[in-house]
Amino acid sequence: MSVCLAKQSLLPIACIVIAACSPSTHSIGEGPVSLKHSGRLDSGHQFELSNGTPDVIAFRGWPKAFSDPTPSPSAFALSCRSDSSSTVSGFGFEDGRKPKLVEVPSRQRMNLVIPNYSTTNSAGNICQLHLKLENGSLVESDEFTL
Repeated sequence: MSVCLAKQSLLPIACIVIAACSPSTHSIGEGPVSLKHSGRLDSGHQFELSNGTPDVIAFRGWPKAFSDPTPSPSAFALSCRSDSSSTVSGFGFEDGRKPKLVEVPSRQRMNLVIPNYSTTNSAGNICQLHLKLENGSLVESDEFTL
């Protein structure tokens, strides 16, 4: 009996640790998959990926224990334009770290971060993020200014 009590008393701690290591998601209503620029951070640009579909969606990247996940360079592209030029960067190669599958459950939303080093050449330009999902589809964000 004491073994069972010990196991039961550890359960809340294990649940807290597991929840802290998973990317944070929030419930939403039914609708399409969408990607919205939600602001600038010290570390990069934050986006909200919403999955209003009945299916799980996923992208390759790095989930983080206490912050928003970052997509792998091979999973996103950034297209930017200014008055005089237009550039597309991204869908690059892996840098040696093996990305994991980051899942967004049905009717949930999750924040993700594109690091500053991916946006340094486009400051002041109007940009759009393109995120490649595991099912092969491409999700495009709203336009935003870097």
